[in-house]
Formats: sequence, structure tokens, C-alpha cells
Amino acid sequence: MKPTLKINFLSSNHTSMLTTLHQQQKHCIVYLKVRSGRLGNRMFMIASAYGLARLHSCHLYITPEIINEVHALFILDLSPFLISTTMFNSIIHNTLKPMTTIRKHAGCQYVRELTRPNAISPEHILELHENHQLFKKQLTQSNWKTWIGIHIRRDDFVPLNFSSSDEYLFAAIDYYMRRYPNAHFIVASDDKSYCKNLFRHRSNIIVTPKSFSMGDDLIALSLCEHSIITGGTFGWWTGYLASGEVIHDTMYISGCEKDEHYYPPWFKTHLNLRKDKNIL
Repeated sequence: MKPTLKINFLSSNHTSMLTTLHQQQKHCIVYLKVRSGRLGNRMFMIASAYGLARLHSCHLYITPEIINEVHALFILDLSPFLISTTMFNSIIHNTLKPMTTIRKHAGCQYVRELTRPNAISPEHILELHENHQLFKKQLTQSNWKTWIGIHIRRDDFVPLNFSSSDEYLFAAIDYYMRRYPNAHFIVASDDKSYCKNLFRHRSNIIVTPKSFSMGDDLIALSLCEHSIITGGTFGWWTGYLASGEVIHDTMYISGCEKDEHYYPPWFKTHLNLRKDKNIL
């Protein structure tokens, strides 16, 4: 799912700025100051702000609070675009060179600019990606099991009637078990007591400990080979980071266009599974 993005863009028509990056003068700042939503939302917001800064050759400012949270999980290098709080304040308060604020409310939309093949070269993340995939390969080969990650969001979705049904979860589990007889499942959720009770008779399903943070859950699910997800941005990221086949629930109500819920071609819907009579 896509979050509601509120990213600010400052631009200047002046021919000089306080600093230069890569010997090219910057006349704009993309900044992110509101720590809204939970981890999945903030990952999307940081990725979007960074993409816009790269696309338009702008400075990038993200508050230390947001940066520190993500640094706890990822090796994050936003240079040379990221500027300090001191530099950001000196630019926006420079009355001799005023800047214009441009805001775009992108609720339930893709920012089309970010889908251009601009931007982050594969080499920028290749080493970390290869290390992650190597560790995952070693993990799966060590016990000859196929690990499937499941993310179940319930806490705030149940009152809104947005939560996925147990029927969907078991249908997706059965799909993978038919494909992989050695399938084992790791479940992460904001309602782990419910999940433990739901899967209490399934010896091949493990629920992550309550002591796990959202970051711990994200890492655990990212190391799986395939994914089952319900609504929300956190589940989207677990599927993306796992880089395998992803099943999502078609019944999730969002108000967005259906073809924008999940990025193709990784995702297979519950309804797609039913078309294969050999599976369900």
C-alpha cells in the first residue's frame, strides 16, 4: 500500500546558494519534517524524498529523529544530498535569498516522477543487496526448508473492518504448502496473541516473539524466500525486501485504484490463486 505523502519542496531562482554538491549549485531543498505513521510509512517517505532530491539535484533535509530511527535498521547513506539542521535553517531563514515552498499532497497516488528510471543506480545498493541475498541463501540451505514470511496487521484495522480474514491467510498458506512440501512460516503481527492462537495447531508456523521490535520483525520477514501480506505499508516492504513471490489480499479496502495497490509483477492476489485448480 502507498502512504499519504507530504513532502515539501523549496526552490529558488537565484543563481547561487550556500553550498554546492558535486560542483553543481543547488537551488532547491526537498525536506521531510513530519514523523507520521509507523515504520512502513516512514520508509516510503524517506525513499520518496531521496528520490526527488536525486531527480531534481536538490539538497535533502530529514529531521534527525527520522534519520536516527532508520539508521537503527539500515546502513543508510544519503550523501551527498543530505544537509544538516544548521545548514537547512540557514538557507530557509536567509531573507536575502528567499525560497518558494511547493507542496504536493499525494494521498493514494503514485508520484509519477519517482517511477522514472532516474535515479538510484543499481550499484548504489548492489553490495548490501548481494550480502542480504547470500545470507538468505545460506539460511535456507542450512536446513533445507522454504521459509515464507507472513505479516498480519490487525491492531488498528479490525475496528475499521480492514483486517484480512482467516480464510485468506489459510488459503495463502495452503498455496505455498502445495508448492513447497518443506514450507515453514514466520509470522509477524501487531497482534501476536491472536496469531499464536490462530496457528496453535500448525507446527510449521512460528510467530515472532513479543520482544521483537518492528525492526526485528522486518528483518526476520525480509530473510524469507516468499511472502504473504495483508494491508499496510509495513507488509509491502516485507514483500519487497524478501524479493520472492508475494500474495496479498484483494479484499483490503483502501479507496485507491486497485491497480495501484501493489507493484507488479511480484504480487499475486487471492483471486489469482483460485484460478489455478491444481492449487486451490
